[in-house]
Amino acid sequence: MGISQWVRRRCTWWGIPAELLVDREGQRVALLDDRQFHEMFWSAWRITPLTDDPQQRSALLSDDFWKESHLGKTVFRSKQSGDVAHAFWPLSQPVRAGRLILRGAYVPTPVRFWRTPFLWLRLLLLGGGAFDPAREDTSS
Repeated sequence: MGISQWVRRRCTWWGIPAELLVDREGQRVALLDDRQFHEMFWSAWRITPLTDDPQQRSALLSDDFWKESHLGKTVFRSKQSGDVAHAFWPLSQPVRAGRLILRGAYVPTPVRFWRTPFLWLRLLLLGGGAFDPAREDTSS
């Protein structure tokens, strides 16, 4: 692996996008946006249903839609990049006042030297991001 590829893999940061698309069992069901601080490590996202069916719209705003058993069937994606965001909701009262309470929602975002040079250098020198440690050569 060349130095430029090594630096590119190491200099990755995790960020929270402005908008998330919600997929349930392969079907796009909602848009989450207008993220607000809720409690430590938790954010409240406005839920915008992406369906015209009134029954499905009201289901999206209910706690039943966000049961723990549906967590494995639900995928959050960054609207901008399409990358999967790693997030989960609380077990009790996940929907409050039309907002979904989420923790996480991080997606990998590449760090470019010319846009954020200090962060790039810090990640290069101190580590972090998506760096894969070098494998030891055991063929000797």
